[in-house]
Amino acid sequence: MSLLLLSILYFIPSQEKYYLRTDYKLIEKRSIVIALIFAGVISLFILVNFVKNFTRIAELPSVFLGIGSVVVLMYFVLAPFIQSGILFLNKLAVKETVTKDYVVQAFNNDKRFLIFYDIQNKETVGLNYKYIIADTSKIQRTDTISIPFKKGLLGFNYIPEPVIK
Repeated sequence: MSLLLLSILYFIPSQEKYYLRTDYKLIEKRSIVIALIFAGVISLFILVNFVKNFTRIAELPSVFLGIGSVVVLMYFVLAPFIQSGILFLNKLAVKETVTKDYVVQAFNNDKRFLIFYDIQNKETVGLNYKYIIADTSKIQRTDTISIPFKKGLLGFNYIPEPVIK
């Protein structure tokens, strides 16, 4: 249980700053799918075990309740562990370095909320600008920012250090 709390409260937030929000959300979705598949396999094992030892129909509701409980528990316990593992494994080895250009589209008065446009993919993305841009006071609308990413072991781009000082 302490590993789960450590993973959720410390490791995942400390790793999130290295990823684009779009990549981070994709990692989050994939970890949920993997957790659900794993929970499904365990549920199938429980169901097969029940069918082999099936004696009365009255036991059926409690078995399905048990399977549902396992799926929910596995989802909430495994998804953060799998997400932590993906974030960690991705940064173990660098496949290549990729540079992407972004245009600053908008920001609020104190420049704490920035919106960037990905020139290559032609989409608006959310960057964790607090880590990428050390001093946002220098940023102006329509500025082009080149950000060097490292493509990790699992194919997700991450930002190794602040880009604009």
